[in-house]
Amino acid sequence: MLQIEMIYLQRMQNNEHFQFMTDVKDLVVAHNAEMLGIDSVFPAFLEAFQNEDLHMKVEIGSLKTLSVTDTDHARDEIYSAVRGRTQATLLSPFETERESARALMRCFDLYGSVRQMSYNAESAALTNLVYDLKSEQNAGYLLSVGIGPWVDELEKENNNFIALMNARNKEYSGRESGDVRTARLAIDPLYTNLVDRLNAMILLNIASDEVEPFVKELNEKIKYYEKVVKTRESKNKNKEKEVSDIQTDQ
Repeated sequence: MLQIEMIYLQRMQNNEHFQFMTDVKDLVVAHNAEMLGIDSVFPAFLEAFQNEDLHMKVEIGSLKTLSVTDTDHARDEIYSAVRGRTQATLLSPFETERESARALMRCFDLYGSVRQMSYNAESAALTNLVYDLKSEQNAGYLLSVGIGPWVDELEKENNNFIALMNARNKEYSGRESGDVRTARLAIDPLYTNLVDRLNAMILLNIASDEVEPFVKELNEKIKYYEKVVKTRESKNKNKEKEVSDIQTDQ
């Protein structure tokens, strides 16, 4: 029976390493740790895998990041629409509307280039802007320019963004700091222990029938990742050579 082949885990990048360990975990689950004869060592491996998963998520970023970006874009679009409509009303043929627009534009000008601000600064600026626009003294101006419902939508989207940012910050605070290297150092010997145990059972001819298909599948995974690493390293060497040749020519 074939034994599990060697793989140099240290040569893998973090995403490659984590995906390989994910594949190993999935294979063990699919073939049943007890049937493979590694049920006594698999729980420790699984715990270390979950720890690496946690740190990888911290390194990659919050799952809410995309939603934060989308919500920020949405409030920016509404802000531009509200400001644009107010500015366009400055050209109204009716003096009452022009006067209302001038009064409201002073509110916009007070807060400057809102869309160029940081997330937190923009949130504060829009909160204050909406408060000013919806103040009692500007109520008539909003009605005259016709942006009352638009300002309500701006307030709603800005509040959505603030709530989402608070949720993301809470998510970050509940995590340990991401240290994928430490997590890798913890899981690598557990993977090696798992492999050594299986290879020993194969060598002693006491492995169950379930081990052979598991080993074949795992070896295919190992070949794939070794190829990925070699291809990446080869590309990096070629790039280094190109840089060296350019520097020599200079």
